[in-house]
Amino acid sequence: MRKDTRYPIIKYQIQIVKEMTSNVYGMTRSLTCCFDFVVRASYTTYDQFILP
Repeated sequence: MRKDTRYPIIKYQIQIVKEMTSNVYGMTRSLTCCFDFVVRASYTTYDQFILP
């Protein structure tokens, strides 16, 4: 009986962990996109203004 009462809680915790990991994955993906954009912009400005 104890296993039967504990199992849904474990399932619920796994669901929460899955949602958190998917949220973290999305956040890191957007952050990486922003970081990549900033790096590219800084590189283009570096090429245009500082190098010549």
